[in-house]
Amino acid sequence: MTGIVTDYAGFDWELPTLLEWEVEHGLGTPCDSFTVRFAYDVSLQGVLENAVEFRGIHNGSVVCRGVVDEFIATADSGGAVVELTGRGRQARLLDNEAAAVVYYGVGLDFLLENHVRPWGVTDIRVSGDYGRASVLQVNAGMSQWGVLELFCRFSGGALPRFSPDGTLILGEEPGIVRVVDENVAVVWQRWSQQRYGVISQVLVNNRSWGSQVVDNAFFQERGGRCRRVVSSPRRSGYDALRYTGEYQIQQSQRNWRICQVELASQFAAFPGDRVWLSGDPLGLRAQEMRVTASRCYADGHGAGTVLTMTYTEDQDQGQNNEALQRL
Repeated sequence: MTGIVTDYAGFDWELPTLLEWEVEHGLGTPCDSFTVRFAYDVSLQGVLENAVEFRGIHNGSVVCRGVVDEFIATADSGGAVVELTGRGRQARLLDNEAAAVVYYGVGLDFLLENHVRPWGVTDIRVSGDYGRASVLQVNAGMSQWGVLELFCRFSGGALPRFSPDGTLILGEEPGIVRVVDENVAVVWQRWSQQRYGVISQVLVNNRSWGSQVVDNAFFQERGGRCRRVVSSPRRSGYDALRYTGEYQIQQSQRNWRICQVELASQFAAFPGDRVWLSGDPLGLRAQEMRVTASRCYADGHGAGTVLTMTYTEDQDQGQNNEALQRL
């Protein structure tokens, strides 16, 4: 991977050959992050002091873009090196608080103009349908990212996330479908199922609208018994009650069933991509999974990509093989 930093004046500077790197991507939470290490030279002092953004280039494509949080230059008997760390472009929205306000009938265009673009996030791709939020309450201390996420949740659209090249994605995108089978070098694989903490039912109370019960039928059918009671703000609206319950359930079962694999290739897949897993040593039946997080690393001991995946619904075994791209 090649590293490029951009200073506050907008000039790009290519960094020396990277000695090590670790790049993590997700679906919004936690924020994407990066760490790179390279040899230090006195001529880099001004570049590092003025750096505000980082881009990682691999095989001609941007695989990482974010804000520079910190650099540490160290010199000892082994030489001088720099460690540069930062987060994805989501950090521009996370680091800025929104003023407390209540919106009525607010739409996506208004949200973007007032809570996203002013903070330097202008590369935006909208591919989903977002209705108006009847009532949107922004609490004191909420970040601009929190406002956007809240709007997307209540307006019925997919939750926001950033692509590896730093584009804000609003809407569900299919991603690339890749195959991991006996012909792909798999370093290790892990499969886990966690029932603890998964919510089976949520009772949502609201002083204006009363109460509503949201069930997790999938977990209940499998013997799950874990109830939660939450209170919704009075002005959140009736539709928001169900979303609050659904949100609690969704968050609780994020780690319900997870499969992790480490592949020997660099930047093998990104969050949102689909992986068709078959021929694995754990004996899992052939099925499609969705990548929720990826960690790509390279150092003096090796290199690879660790993918964290969740199960999608079973796919038709007769799907078009031309749509699959082998790693």
